[in-house]
Amino acid sequence: IRRLPRVIVREGRLSPNRKIRRFYKRLIRRTLKERPPGYETPLELEIRAGLYEDGDEKMPKIHELYEKERYGGEQCTREEVATLSCLSR
Repeated sequence: IRRLPRVIVREGRLSPNRKIRRFYKRLIRRTLKERPPGYETPLELEIRAGLYEDGDEKMPKIHELYEKERYGGEQCTREEVATLSCLSR
């Protein structure tokens, strides 16, 4: 996961895209014991971190939101961020 500038602000708050990236980055760093190499895909990182081993139904949706934000070229909505917050509980 590559580093982003510390402040990406829209109207005084983090943009929905930034919130999704931040959530995903924290999730990976919490579950991996070592720092992830820069060449693995998001799916490879998730598998290596063991996020799919529990049969968790939430991870595919989290992955889909991250892929949309990172590679989709479109803005994520506040509703999607709210969905992500619900999934993290």
